[in-house]
Amino acid sequence: MKVKDLVCNMTIEEKDAAGVSIYQSVKYHFCSDACKIKFDKNPDAFISDKAPGTEKERAGKSEIFTPLEGPAINGGAESPSFLTGFTCPMHPEVRQEGHGSCPKCGMALEPVAPSATPAKTEWTCPMHPEIVRDEPGNCPKCGMALEPRNAVSEEEENPELIDMTRRFRVSVLLTVPLVVIAMGGV
Repeated sequence: MKVKDLVCNMTIEEKDAAGVSIYQSVKYHFCSDACKIKFDKNPDAFISDKAPGTEKERAGKSEIFTPLEGPAINGGAESPSFLTGFTCPMHPEVRQEGHGSCPKCGMALEPVAPSATPAKTEWTCPMHPEIVRDEPGNCPKCGMALEPRNAVSEEEENPELIDMTRRFRVSVLLTVPLVVIAMGGV
């Protein structure tokens, strides 16, 4: 069963919890001992009526929880924070606000929800591809209706690609002298 660590807001499996505290007759689970210690020092700072410890305790509350969707407060009326940030493709319970690596397996974290960068729509003639307009209309050469074509929008910087590029360049710099030395006598 999925539970939420109130200190770091990480969603974890109940059986994988590193620590458990009982406060006001409610059981709270934690991803690490550090989170449990923070909670035990000042539980009221972390407790709110929308974040009890387990799904069973949520039954009478207005929060709905599903492992794939995360919490949806008030039937989805508010924009929940679980849709932002990054998660590990192999360990979906690992969530983080920025790019990075999964602490469990080391894989690069991926955006939780795909970024909604609107693509620019261009309109072009199917018979004359050189005719491109910003809005719908007719082709000035043949009079046919222009069809939509989505322009490729620039992708944001990918830290995994940057890291792999750096590793590749370093490996090339270290491999070339080795190949020259090994093949020098042949």
